[in-house]
Amino acid sequence: VSCGLGILVLHAAKIAAGGSGATQICTDIERVKTHIQTGYIFYGTNYLHKRGRIGKYAANLCNAFKLSPFMTVGQKSMVLAGLLYGSRENVWKKGIRKHLKKRKKVCTELVYIAHVGLSVSEQELIKDEIQRTIPVKRIIMQQASFVNACNIGMKTIGISYYSM
Repeated sequence: VSCGLGILVLHAAKIAAGGSGATQICTDIERVKTHIQTGYIFYGTNYLHKRGRIGKYAANLCNAFKLSPFMTVGQKSMVLAGLLYGSRENVWKKGIRKHLKKRKKVCTELVYIAHVGLSVSEQELIKDEIQRTIPVKRIIMQQASFVNACNIGMKTIGISYYSM
């Protein structure tokens, strides 16, 4: 999961730059990774169905009612956390607010976004909505890897943050 992994890599680099050795870095990463919260906002269900994440009946039902899944990442799998309705931009906004709703637990140092095929204006819309929901010091916007893009589909965004 690229955006959660991105936060871990940045954390590892920070403590390595502080002089910590490999053993200390690995120990710290094991502790930190349990605090990473990741959610994915999908627009449509085609890729989820093709990859076996949701069944045909659920995909057809979502498509018929124009519902877009919001999924969170648990320790071992993705879990459906809600269904969002509306235009792509409104789905993104609702998903961002849903994922960042526990504002007191969100570390405001960094929010890491992985996306598939967003235009510059769409990326700015996402950043603006995050800042409206909870002001953060730094937002990293990263194109998802090819492998992730093939599994989650176009216009999907992943949002990760460190939970205190």
